[in-house]
Amino acid sequence: MDKVIISMAAALLVTSYSGKIKKVNLAAQRLFGFTEEELINQPISLIFDDNDLTSQIFYQHTILQQQSQDIEVVCRTKTREKILVAFSCSVIQKKGRDLEEVIYIGRDITARQRREQRNNAQYAITRILSESQNVKQAIPQVLQAICQSLEWDLGELWTPNEYLSATVQQDSVDIVLRCVEIWSSRVVSVREFKAITWQTTYTPGAGLPGRIWSRRSPLWIRDILDDADQRRSQPAAKAELHAGFGFPILDGNDILGVMTFFSREVQSKDVNLLQMMVSIGSQITYFLKRKQAEEALIESEKICRDLLENANVLIQSVNVYGQFLYVNRAWQTVLGSGRTHLNIVQEY
Repeated sequence: MDKVIISMAAALLVTSYSGKIKKVNLAAQRLFGFTEEELINQPISLIFDDNDLTSQIFYQHTILQQQSQDIEVVCRTKTREKILVAFSCSVIQKKGRDLEEVIYIGRDITARQRREQRNNAQYAITRILSESQNVKQAIPQVLQAICQSLEWDLGELWTPNEYLSATVQQDSVDIVLRCVEIWSSRVVSVREFKAITWQTTYTPGAGLPGRIWSRRSPLWIRDILDDADQRRSQPAAKAELHAGFGFPILDGNDILGVMTFFSREVQSKDVNLLQMMVSIGSQITYFLKRKQAEEALIESEKICRDLLENANVLIQSVNVYGQFLYVNRAWQTVLGSGRTHLNIVQEY
């Protein structure tokens, strides 16, 4: 039995009724980053965020006569990183109540959860960009969708302009990045951090936004306390923010802005997430250029119509059936028939 337990790919923990760890296998030690000596006789709360899980399992076993299968539990590694583990649990019934034990057999499903979160974020952003009328309507929703879908706590947009624009002077040595948009979760207290952020500026190469601007590539910070940003690292730590990442909004080789995000959790680099953010940056750029083209077309049509309306010559447009489609102001003045009277469908 010991050989079977040791060779299991799934993490195995055995605890007492009170939740004290009595046995762990090698897979559990690797998953949570603790040695066997560090786990034995420690409370299960050392790795479980849910302190009531053991009592729930006993309730299901003793009252409902049910086994607990695929219970998704938020756990903590030795470095306090958050992972999601699906446990199947069984209660070993012995003679005395104090001798009851719980066997947990779990598998790490963090990667699956993150894939689902990324898919949800991608879907939400695609919908927002397809429905928004302009960039100032879209960006706050994009920041919120990324934070809520991926469980991050704060998102920012940094640009050298008043707001995100499809035109930026790329080679100017005087470029200064300013935060023009912030979204934060209600579960974090970031008032001081946000106040400092509104007043902070970065030049290319300085701080997380500035380094992303210079590199033109995404960047990950496992813990902002380890970052060299003297202006915002301490306020971020005071707000209990730790991990951070950001990505550029690129138009070919040109960069238009930078988005940055922060979390209360210490998190290792997620390469797949950064790759998805590069794709989202491209979507935002396409949205900007599409809206810019739409605005240019509307403006061009307005200018053309003004020219036609104010021309001194008679201008009319008819279809193949000889029905009026358009007449200008001079046409109506000279020939004395208004658009309402013509109904723009009468034969000339």
